[in-house]
Amino acid sequence: ADHARTHTHEMPRTIVVIGATGDVGRGIVGALLAAGEHVIAVGRDVTRLEAIGAAFSASAPQFKTVVGSVANDADAAALAEQLKAAAPEGIDAIVTSVNSPRGPARLVDMPTEKGSQLLDSNVLVHLAAAKALVPVLAPGGTYLSIGGGACEFVWPNFGILSIGQSAQRMMFRVLAGEFHDSHRACACGSSSSLRLS
Repeated sequence: ADHARTHTHEMPRTIVVIGATGDVGRGIVGALLAAGEHVIAVGRDVTRLEAIGAAFSASAPQFKTVVGSVANDADAAALAEQLKAAAPEGIDAIVTSVNSPRGPARLVDMPTEKGSQLLDSNVLVHLAAAKALVPVLAPGGTYLSIGGGACEFVWPNFGILSIGQSAQRMMFRVLAGEFHDSHRACACGSSSSLRLS
């Protein structure tokens, strides 16, 4: 990370929310703005991003939007450059709330091609994001990936969701070790986070 940041309780943080136009992401954006933080909302859909911008910008001048994606390594790397330009003072936290929608389906009835697509879009997307975005965080920053509680139990007809969330949690435990030389990391709760020292 290139930027050193020191905070007091009075100083707002710069926090990026990826997947900001979804229901969970929009709620996170609203809560952070209400807490006085500086927020950069990221989404792929220009129209939906403009709508969230219109909803929050007037009452929160510290709010910015960036059109971008973490669908693959190239997109995530491009987004990292956009975020560095949008927040030259440094980024204190990144929250990713991106998951592909899925309908109910028993594993025994699911074509393996469909299962592979769902796992790619719900696990490897988070890997692409973390690889590109953790390095842009300021020292002491936090990277939080929103998962869910399905890794703790079997949800009937949503087994692929439980598998994906379990894989995502383990992936962040592995990343914690791989970032160990320059970052301190941990997995916690039903979501996963990496904290930089």
